[in-house]
Amino acid sequence: MAIGTVIVPAFDPKGVQQAVSAALPFVESQGAHLVGLHLRERYPASQVPEYNWHAAVLKEFEAGVAARADEIRHAFEVAKGSADATWLQPEGSEGLDFGPALRAADLIVVPSPKCCDRPDAAGLIEDILIGSGRPVLLAPGTVPPAVPKSYLIGWNGSLEAASAVAVARPLLDLAERVSVVSVGRVTGLVPTAEAVADTLRRGGIAAEVTMLDKKGSVMETLRSEAAAADIDTLLVGAYSHSRIRERVLGGVTRHTVTDPFMRTLLVH
Repeated sequence: MAIGTVIVPAFDPKGVQQAVSAALPFVESQGAHLVGLHLRERYPASQVPEYNWHAAVLKEFEAGVAARADEIRHAFEVAKGSADATWLQPEGSEGLDFGPALRAADLIVVPSPKCCDRPDAAGLIEDILIGSGRPVLLAPGTVPPAVPKSYLIGWNGSLEAASAVAVARPLLDLAERVSVVSVGRVTGLVPTAEAVADTLRRGGIAAEVTMLDKKGSVMETLRSEAAAADIDTLLVGAYSHSRIRERVLGGVTRHTVTDPFMRTLLVH
């Protein structure tokens, strides 16, 4: 069994339904265990003692937290159906604690921000990606009904790309076809796309190589190649540039998180 534990970070009712739908093919095909993880917000420490000790305010806050947890759990239960699953809802800060709490996952599945009601969904997914160190599957608007059969690996020779290939290896083992795609030239002594494909072939993975000239952005080039080659899942290393730079100037990771055009596996 390549995948034993699949975790869905449950932070949005609509989003959790989409993420569970994207996770179920892995759960069902691998006999994996599904976990829904919701973090119940802590009562915020205030600099005003009177506010901190106001019983009515505290009661209202706790009622809101409980209602939100119940709503998200209901969405999770409906979406999972009869799948083997566990629901966890410890106290924690979403931005700080989701990443560390997810580090035991074989696979993390998150929804497209466009399918969430929360305006901060993209930023939270980035926090999960950076803080977990585990492969994060970003579901597109229309969820594929089966596990990935083909992967396009975006290879640029970076540490992040190398980590993505290594961490996602159990998932690549399940694929029928893997294409290692390099946009532009890889310079220096870092391995080429052909070298990466050779390593995968020696491990029993059917890997091919495609070298492309950059036309528009890197993401546009990868998107066009995935469509032309009939690839169902993209694998990329996240944040080869700094997160701040990508937010200001744009980048492959930022574009992918905010507007996933296909099922995408991200590793940081």
